Amino acid sequence: MTFSPNNINYIYDAILNLININYEIIPCNCVFEQGWNYSHASILYYELKRIADYLIYNNLYNKINIRFFDENNFIPMSEDENNNWCGGTDLKTLAIDYKGKIYPCIRYMESSLNGRQTGLSIGTIFNKSTQEEKENLQLVSNITRRSQSTDECFYCSIAKGCSWCSGYNYEEFGTPNKRVTYICCMH
Repeated sequence: MTFSPNNINYIYDAILNLININYEIIPCNCVFEQGWNYSHASILYYELKRIADYLIYNNLYNKINIRFFDENNFIPMSEDENNNWCGGTDLKTLAIDYKGKIYPCIRYMESSLNGRQTGLSIGTIFNKSTQEEKENLQLVSNITRRSQSTDECFYCSIAKGCSWCSGYNYEEFGTPNKRVTYICCMH
């Protein structure tokens, strides 16, 4: 489940609906794009408090797993935890367009970049990779939490559980190796 400034008021109802249709694991996060502010964070807090109260009152707190309530999240991370959170750099979310071009993830495709960047292809299903595609593959494969994070991000006291999208980083900055932080106030 993905939350945005436009649907933040409906989190309680949406999660209750999933619970009522027997979902027991509910992964969720806020969109990475610009638009968040502290009033949205207050709404998120209120909605999550309502959900927590519901889970406690109905004795479901040990049966329903909601990402925001995971005790292993929103705590500091050690410097050794240096993997990139985003799956768009570990080649587990490959996307192929209608021309046969291969991308690390759908977010790197022309159709996802809102005209802000060109697609970041890492190969093709038809031919050998070009030098540029090989360099793009090397670029995304070498991204780490440290390489893309400012010191403030890397040493954040609630870094564990924070999510980001390297494809959106690419759309925003022209490189997937610089981290967008618009969702910080939501954490």
